[in-house]
Amino acid sequence: MKPVFATVLLFIFFINMSSSQELANVPEFGKIDSTGLQMKECSFEPDASAMYLLSYKYTELSVGDNGNSKIVTTTRYRLKIFNKTGFKYANVVIPYDGSSKITNVHGVIYNLDEKKQVQTYVLNEDDIFQTKSKKDNSNRIAFTFPNVKEGCIIEYEYTSIERNSYFLPSWYFQDNIPTLFSVCKISKPVFSQIQKRVVSDLPVEEGSEIDDSKGFDDRKVKLSYAMRNIPAFKPESFMSSYNDYEDRIDFLLDAKETYGRAVIRQSDNQWLLVNSWLLSSPVFGWQFDTQIPGTKPFIDSVNQLQETSQKINAVYKYVKRNLKWDNEYYIFSDDLNNVWKSKQGNSAEINLSILNILRKCNVQCYPVLFSTRLHGKVDYNFTTLAQFNTVDIAAVDGDKFYLLDGTNPYLSYETPPYNVVNTTGMIIDRVNNFRINVDFGRALIKDSTSVTATVDSNGVLKGDGVKALFDLAKILRLETDEQNDENEEKLKPASDIKIDSSYQLNKENELLPLVENFKFHHELPVTNDFYFLNPFLFFELEKNPFEDTARRSDIDFVAKTLYIVNMKIALSKGMIIEELAKNKEIEIPDSSISFTYNNEFKNDTIFISCALEIKKPVFNKQDYTQVKKFFENIYSLLNNQVLLRKKDD
Repeated sequence: MKPVFATVLLFIFFINMSSSQELANVPEFGKIDSTGLQMKECSFEPDASAMYLLSYKYTELSVGDNGNSKIVTTTRYRLKIFNKTGFKYANVVIPYDGSSKITNVHGVIYNLDEKKQVQTYVLNEDDIFQTKSKKDNSNRIAFTFPNVKEGCIIEYEYTSIERNSYFLPSWYFQDNIPTLFSVCKISKPVFSQIQKRVVSDLPVEEGSEIDDSKGFDDRKVKLSYAMRNIPAFKPESFMSSYNDYEDRIDFLLDAKETYGRAVIRQSDNQWLLVNSWLLSSPVFGWQFDTQIPGTKPFIDSVNQLQETSQKINAVYKYVKRNLKWDNEYYIFSDDLNNVWKSKQGNSAEINLSILNILRKCNVQCYPVLFSTRLHGKVDYNFTTLAQFNTVDIAAVDGDKFYLLDGTNPYLSYETPPYNVVNTTGMIIDRVNNFRINVDFGRALIKDSTSVTATVDSNGVLKGDGVKALFDLAKILRLETDEQNDENEEKLKPASDIKIDSSYQLNKENELLPLVENFKFHHELPVTNDFYFLNPFLFFELEKNPFEDTARRSDIDFVAKTLYIVNMKIALSKGMIIEELAKNKEIEIPDSSISFTYNNEFKNDTIFISCALEIKKPVFNKQDYTQVKKFFENIYSLLNNQVLLRKKDD
């Protein structure tokens, strides 16, 4: 039966090959004429400072008789620089991990001289540097093109080699500048199977052919996927991940498909096969029960605890104290004995250590595969482990479960990791193999501010404040303080408040909110004898994030959110109130986002309270109009002021 099945598959395969289109034609490296150099702008995006004339990848897969694979990929870019803003693209950085080898790095820059003749400069070895990133310790190839001028073209290519890899990386047609022509080509043995998934609204040109130049027994299939006139990718505020929306093609590779795997590939049992393979793998399931040196006394002490939650917390903190995260998300683990000797590990190694010790403490727990928010959403109709990039641990305590990630030093066992909240993970277990959605009932981003202040006769607002940051709000603040990341999308006070002093409490206590105590002063704007008090001084609204007329991505607020500000402001005897701001309540039709503002004046004191509550973390792009209108209404309130007047003498 097996030979008949294989013959039928081969027959169908050759029919498909004979009816397919030709491979995309790609210009050779180093061959260029003056046409591109004379180009003044991108025809479909005229304001672009630069564009890719060509982005190209050619991957050659070879598989030995023993099933070991070798993937050799040549990547090439040809880029046109229109103006000085685009000069930054002449600084090239090529990151790669330790499992890859980078070779054959070449670069050329082309300019037109006064006689419209093409001048070239070829990079030499001294122009190309190998470095390590201080941030994540990754390997990098870096170089800068000299003689960069407006109108020039730069071109570079490099080859990467990976052995025994069974993942074909996605090819991104789209980038942050427009692309004229993007091509991905793959050469593979006939018996290797590749499935694809296209994420794009633009048409993809597909081509294929049989290469039997090395004989019938060593024939190859060549495939190509091309896209033209691709606009630059435009990030949007509160976008879950660029990877969810950039035009790309994903691949699923079976390097040496057998009859049995062919049957499974055409069934609904592919994830069950993945589950079974992981549980029996040395880089995953074998680490569940391995003996970690030096942990037995700790395990014995934890087994004396009565409450399951106490055991979970103790193990969680113990692993975080003993292992440092190496800043790498991964789903596979080295032998945990080696990990604990080195005292550091990737996300899988740290979290599988938690699972290993918890199970020895008789706590029911499971590994859960996730794709972190920045890595992108998982399509469970496309069966490839390449969609996942980390492992967390679900620990069960009666009818409750805790999701644990030991890579974050500030995260408590009671708070789910920020990077997987409101995403779906896959539990790996022989019996309980199902998916879980990380959606907690409470507001995981909660920020509460209380202010007590006075306004003196000179219009100076002075006082004390207490800000309490709960759960993920605490994590985000501490990470921002540590990394000082300017790209972090965070809220800021609406006006210039001078902080005179401040200090934090509970920074090291994972289970308590972060409390920030501060003293401040602020000079109120004044016109003649009238002073203007902004009632939203401490309500962290900066710029309206929803000003675009249309939207292509869903709106991801990450988690249920609650911002609260309460102010008590006493007026000095030399100041009287002229007018309060208007009280207001705003909400969208289904009440999933609401905003309330209230103020009153009594006993020479102004009482102000406002709250923004987001009950639904994710809104479909089709709901953008109502979300946009809601925030427009909020930001229109920022013009409302409490009007004060200095008393007449």
